[in-house]
Amino acid sequence: GPAAAARAKASAASGWNDAAAAKALELIGKRSQTAAVPNTAALLTELQALMADKVGPFRADDKLQQALMKLQQMQQELGPLPAGATQYDMVCLDWFDLRNMLLVAQCVVRAAIARKESRGAHQREDFPTLSDDWAQNQVIGLAEGRLALARVPVAAPAEAAQ
Repeated sequence: GPAAAARAKASAASGWNDAAAAKALELIGKRSQTAAVPNTAALLTELQALMADKVGPFRADDKLQQALMKLQQMQQELGPLPAGATQYDMVCLDWFDLRNMLLVAQCVVRAAIARKESRGAHQREDFPTLSDDWAQNQVIGLAEGRLALARVPVAAPAEAAQ
C-alpha cells in the first residue's frame, strides 16, 4: 500500500482528462438502438463463475488462456455501444458497469498469464515455485484501447515512506 501510494503521488497523471472523458461521454450519446439488448445480469453471473473457476487462487496457463478467450467473447456479446433508451436507463448503466468489469477481468488474466511463478495467495499449478525474476510489480495501462503490461521494480521500504 505505501509503495503504491508513493508511486501514485509521484505520477504526473491528473484527476481529470478532457480528451479521455470526451470519448467516454460520446458513448452515452451513441447508445445502440438495436432490438438486441445484451442480458447483462446473465453476463455478470457468467463473469463471476469464469473468474472463480479459471482465474482463482489456483491457476494454470490452459485455464487462463480459456478465460481470456471467454472474456473476449463476452465483450463481443456485450457489444461496442451501450444499450438502453436514455443515459440514466439501468440497462445503459449496467452496460457500462459490465464493460468495466470485463476490462478489469482481462487485466487480471493477462497479468496472471505473464507471471510464470507462484507468489502469495495465487498459485500457478504449472509454475509451483517462486522465481527471483518475479520479485517485481506488474503495471498495466490502457492506451488507444489496448492493454499494455510492464514490469517495474518493487519499491524499497525507504522509497515507500517518502
